[in-house]
Formats: sequence, structure tokens, C-alpha cells
Amino acid sequence: MKKLLLFIIVSLPILVAAQPKLFFSYDASGNQIITSICINCPNDQRIANPNNLTKDDLVKSEVSDKISYYPNPVSEELYVKWELINDKKVESITVFDLNGALLQTYLKPKSEELTIIPFGRYPVGLYSVILEYSDGESKALQILKQ
Repeated sequence: MKKLLLFIIVSLPILVAAQPKLFFSYDASGNQIITSICINCPNDQRIANPNNLTKDDLVKSEVSDKISYYPNPVSEELYVKWELINDKKVESITVFDLNGALLQTYLKPKSEELTIIPFGRYPVGLYSVILEYSDGESKALQILKQ
């Protein structure tokens, strides 16, 4: 029994030192952006950017379209606002009910960044609002009508 205890005490630091170490990197708002693993590295070594990415590369990759909509749940009017990158434009906005029935289509919204969709005439339920972009992409929003 004493030999086993002595073996555990002697081998424990060796086993702990050989364990892989996980490191995490976070952006300014606290979102985890990189997870890296270091096997058999010194305790103070940290891998900040795997694959030789620079901080500028990480910032560039986080830039994307911004779409906000309010209020949700909606009672009378839904405000949809967007800021798009790469010279995209919203070509159409389509409203569907939960069964997939087309309720309304807005082609070429009047405003370049905001549209107001009336929901007062629709019954209580769940709706999908689809924004279709000039590059063929689309974004679906789930809206609850009170």
C-alpha cells in the first residue's frame, strides 16, 4: 500500500504536466472567438491566434449585416431596420403565416434602411418575415403577434 501511495505521489506531477491546456480568446463584448489547445506546452505559453490569424483578420470576420426589428411580440406595427454590407439592398420583404401562406409582399421598400409592416389586421399567432437581398441571400425573422 505504501508503494502504491508513493507511486501516485511521484507520478501525479508528471501526469498533470502532460495534460493538454485549453486557452480561450474573447472579443471586446465578451464573446468567445477562439478556442485553442496546447499539448505539452509550458504553463505560461498561450496560443493567441491559431492559423496565423491577426487581430485585424478577426475584426474583419465579425462584420456582418445588422437587422433589428421591434416590438416583438407585435400588436399593431412592426418596425424593421437594417444596415447591410457589401452594397447589398433589400429587394423585397414578405410576410408568411405559420402555415406558410403568403400574406403580404413589399417590393423595393421605399426606405433604404427602414420599413413599417402593419400587423393590426392579422390574427394572434406566429409569423415569418423574410427579407430578400439583391445578391440572392435572404434573412428570416420570427414574429409573434399578440
